[in-house]
Amino acid sequence: MRLVKKLIIISILTLSLFFMSCATIVTGTSQNVSIQSEPGGATIKINGFDMGKTPTVLKLSSKKEHPISIELEGYETYNTVITNNVSGWLIGNLLLGGIPGLIIDVATGGMYVLNTEQINAELQKNKHGSIKLENGETCLLVTLHSNPDWVKVGQLVEKK
Repeated sequence: MRLVKKLIIISILTLSLFFMSCATIVTGTSQNVSIQSEPGGATIKINGFDMGKTPTVLKLSSKKEHPISIELEGYETYNTVITNNVSGWLIGNLLLGGIPGLIIDVATGGMYVLNTEQINAELQKNKHGSIKLENGETCLLVTLHSNPDWVKVGQLVEKK
């Protein structure tokens, strides 16, 4: 009978150790996110930092949100935010891992999962007659055939 009690106690302790930081073990602290655009070759910026060109797969921390911009000259910028949610695996800590596992998951970010694994950006042609330059200035486009939706700000006249 004593042997059975010892086996039960050892089994419970072993399972408790296994399930400590359950969310960190199961989901990890980062996730791969696939980013694509049509047309391809667009610049990906996360938090304003250049992260490469589409298509690509980036490994992002699940601990925080990620504002993403996808930019291509002649096209409107595509903006989105990847948010995070609390992982369902956190319940494993509450039931079996206790406070130590919960602390590990909170500290590492393992308690979170990102809300998306893929971004497919359909870039729209810039129809505004202007391009925003990197230094913040706006460059106006000149055309022989204007779009009736454009706001007329001036007209070139022939010098006599």
